[in-house]
Amino acid sequence: MDRALSKYNSFNQWDFLDDPYFVRWVIYPDTHSDKFWKQFLDNHPGKLTEVSLAREFILDMKYKNELSITDLEYNTLFERLLTRQESKSSNRFFPSHFLRRGYRYAAAVCLLAISGWLVFQYQTHRSDALRSGNVTAKMITKTSSMGQKLTTVLGDGTSVKLNAGSSISYPNIFADSIRRVVLVGEAFFEVKKDTLRPFQVQSGDVIVQVLGTSFNVKGFAQEKTVSVAVEEGKVRVTAFPGATANFEHILTDYQISIYDVERKYAEKKDMESTNAFAWKDGRLVFDNERLDKILKRMERWYNVSFEVNKTVELTQSYSGAFQNEPLEVVLKGLRHQGAFDYQIEDKIILIQSL
Repeated sequence: MDRALSKYNSFNQWDFLDDPYFVRWVIYPDTHSDKFWKQFLDNHPGKLTEVSLAREFILDMKYKNELSITDLEYNTLFERLLTRQESKSSNRFFPSHFLRRGYRYAAAVCLLAISGWLVFQYQTHRSDALRSGNVTAKMITKTSSMGQKLTTVLGDGTSVKLNAGSSISYPNIFADSIRRVVLVGEAFFEVKKDTLRPFQVQSGDVIVQVLGTSFNVKGFAQEKTVSVAVEEGKVRVTAFPGATANFEHILTDYQISIYDVERKYAEKKDMESTNAFAWKDGRLVFDNERLDKILKRMERWYNVSFEVNKTVELTQSYSGAFQNEPLEVVLKGLRHQGAFDYQIEDKIILIQSL
């Protein structure tokens, strides 16, 4: 499987759209393909945005049935796909019956991919100006590095604050009917109200839709949950179309939805604190949190790496609140609660038992 996975290392969203096995998985998922693509994303979390955009486009075609091509166009593109498929030895890893039913969609995707602006127009339901060709469509991606936070304002006036190690992708011009962005990591949104154009955030298999509100979305690729917490307003949280999960949560002020990626289960509840929003104000808060999860958060927060001795109990829980404190102040505060010591060597912190 490793050899087959490596084929996709350099793929962008257009390459995924042009790949029959990927298209087949999106339209007709099964246990084998789910396992394959889950392993790929686990190994390449940086590819989540490209995979999500390509997947969303294919599902738009499937569910909205807005795409039609002539038999001649289909046959021509079908033959091209067959030729390309036979020429790529790495594709022999996949049984042919996995691919056959997805060829019409793959061929349709190839037809649109010939004109990149047309694909993007279809994917985001471009405005009249964009359809006329007067405006060039493009995707914008903003990324916050480890140890840094980034605030950006979208074209509609929505303010987005990215936590460390996060990224957001969005069109330079939103559509007439919807405003859609893709998030990898964590961000706090203050959405500009627009009753005619709902605002959507996709994070993994979770879709958040609002009209105007303030809320936090957290969905790092390495973690097993996606959470949506509302500070003010009202949001609708659902599973991504085609995902194996099926749920709908309506959240209002200080409610949270937590989706378990592995169990495909979502839970809605009232928030017991405002800790979910603390990071945007420079506060690092741990509330009875396991040490292994704390260290992951601190790696992103301070742009460091932890090396942990096997004797350290990573499941032990810690609590604390720190306002823009240096790394060593936080480590000292946690050390007093448990049986571990630390040693700082530039960007590497060694954690060992006392």
